[in-house]
Amino acid sequence: MDGQPPEQLPPIALPVGIEPPQLGDVVAAAPASPVPDLSVPGVPGVIPAVALPRPKPVIIPERDGDDGYRTPSLHLRRVAAGFYLTVTSEPGKSQVIHITPSQVDRLGGLLDAAPGRLWNKLCEIPLERPLPSRALEEELRVMLTRFAGELRQSPRRG
Repeated sequence: MDGQPPEQLPPIALPVGIEPPQLGDVVAAAPASPVPDLSVPGVPGVIPAVALPRPKPVIIPERDGDDGYRTPSLHLRRVAAGFYLTVTSEPGKSQVIHITPSQVDRLGGLLDAAPGRLWNKLCEIPLERPLPSRALEEELRVMLTRFAGELRQSPRRG
C-alpha cells in the first residue's frame, strides 16, 4: 500500500461478475464460538484447579570412578569381558546382569525405539529376567545416551 491514502491508489480490476462492496453492504460472518464457562458455580471469577500430570523426575547420569556409570537405580561398570549392570528396583533388592560389548551396542541401537523395547531387549539377556519397569528403562536410556561414546571404547588397562 506504499503509505499512500486509499483515494490515491490505482483502482483494482475485479474479475467479471464480481461487484466491489458498497458502503452499507452487509457481510455475513460466522458467529464466534462461545467461550466455555470455567468458573465455579455460585462463585464469580473463581476457576477450579485443574489436575496436571506429575512431571517426570529428572535423571542425571554420573560417572562412578574410572569405569563406572550410575543413575539412582542402575550401576553400570566395565570389566575385562564387558559390563556388569546392577539393577536396584527396590531398596535392598538388586540384580546383576553381565552384558557383552556387542549387547551394549545392540541396546544403544534401541535408544530411539518405542517405549518398552529397550527394557525388553535388556530382559532377554539374563536367565532371571528383571521385572518390567518404565522408570528403569528411562534411566537406562538416559545413561546409554549420555555415555554412548565412552561405552564403545575399549576398556582401560591399569
